[in-house]
Amino acid sequence: MPSKTALAKLSYAELLEVRKNVDEAITHRHNNERQELTKQLTNLARLFGAKTGTPAVKSAPAPRVSTSKGKKVKPKYRNPSKRSETWTGRGRQPLWLVHELSKGKNIESFLIR
Repeated sequence: MPSKTALAKLSYAELLEVRKNVDEAITHRHNNERQELTKQLTNLARLFGAKTGTPAVKSAPAPRVSTSKGKKVKPKYRNPSKRSETWTGRGRQPLWLVHELSKGKNIESFLIR
């Protein structure tokens, strides 16, 4: 491997050529190792009696996305003294509800029917 001082002496075009050669070497090595691993997996599959000779190369599963994200939820609870204040029952309880519950009221009394 060339030292930093040796690389520093190269021209811009020579550095680009070195980068190109390194990228090609990495791609070649990656493909060779992937083929070797596929052969090993195939041999293991045969050894353990798998029905197919070539194992399926699986990628990482896609992250799950919530289907309810961004959807509006109907409110379940309403403030009787100020009817425009509602709560869906999700997330943090609103202050008006916390205040009423601290007085000893039951949460069911605020349900929207």
